[in-house]
Amino acid sequence: MRRVSAIVVFVVLAALTPAAGTARQATPPPGAEALGPEECRVSPRSPEAILSVLTTPAADPGAAATDVPPAGGQGTVASEDELPTGEPADATTVEAAEAVVREFTACFNARDLFRLFSLVSDDFLRELAAQAGVPAAEEELATAAAMQPTPVSESDRQVILAIRDARVFPDGRVGVVLVGDWLNDEEAPNSTLIVLVQSADRWLVDAVIMVDPDATDS
Repeated sequence: MRRVSAIVVFVVLAALTPAAGTARQATPPPGAEALGPEECRVSPRSPEAILSVLTTPAADPGAAATDVPPAGGQGTVASEDELPTGEPADATTVEAAEAVVREFTACFNARDLFRLFSLVSDDFLRELAAQAGVPAAEEELATAAAMQPTPVSESDRQVILAIRDARVFPDGRVGVVLVGDWLNDEEAPNSTLIVLVQSADRWLVDAVIMVDPDATDS
């Protein structure tokens, strides 16, 4: 099975360090970015704020009018040709969206879950917390928040090869294609369409579509 994007698997950070093996590359290829904890600067989302989200029911998204996943949604396609299209994003939007994706990857490599939660929408937080079994209990969240994250080693980081093809969807959200790879395996790079929604102060990860050549129609 192909290793999937950090956007999808970050909620199981405690088990993410890849098994030791024959590394395909010890350093990032030319042009790649292996962002570390020093680039994860966003303030962590507090246990109280997370609890408030987890105990508030999500709004009914209604029937999907496009092939863009609803808020909190995840999907898989076999090729980038199947990804939803949109209007080209302007330079300001591209810069802002790319900054969020870069910091998200840095926080992923830092294994800093609560800072990662600051970079996702409430709907995406609900979905990922449900998948990971994040407890909707203040005491347990506070205990987890007090734990010091243990970053992955430099040789195990996910690297960014490209962030490209920013597009604006009819509902106002923005999608960018993240091309990522891992420094310690022999698998090919993978692509993920990251859908972001604008909040009061930044864009937030709101949905994802993975590109997996082995995907089949269900």
